[in-house]
Amino acid sequence: MLVAGIAYGYDIIPILHQRAAQQRAQMMHSDDIRLQMSDRLIVITPIEGLKSIEQGVLAPRSHTVQLERAMSHDAAFDGAVAIARISGCDISTARGLMATLPIQLPFPLYLQQANRLVRELSKVQVAARLI
Repeated sequence: MLVAGIAYGYDIIPILHQRAAQQRAQMMHSDDIRLQMSDRLIVITPIEGLKSIEQGVLAPRSHTVQLERAMSHDAAFDGAVAIARISGCDISTARGLMATLPIQLPFPLYLQQANRLVRELSKVQVAARLI
């Protein structure tokens, strides 16, 4: 899972990330880090967040993004990279989506992820909107 999925799904605030093979921990983590089984993630959360983690109950992903058009071939390439990075899908899926515009993402996101994706797509000249 991405750090973003953990943070938004369990309603927690990650403050430190460390790969098992690395000596050094990263304080200001990126939401785009894909966690591995042996990673260490230190979080701040109320007791409800800890209970959700213990029970493995993630909040539902209920928002999606409508991709309208890319202003250029480069925009389509950059848009696919943004989709893969922010949503966690593989790059081939993201490229396939960008090749068939307009299209709605076939997978839901958390509200924060969806808003971030729309902002990032706008920066690379891909028209998109939150649904």
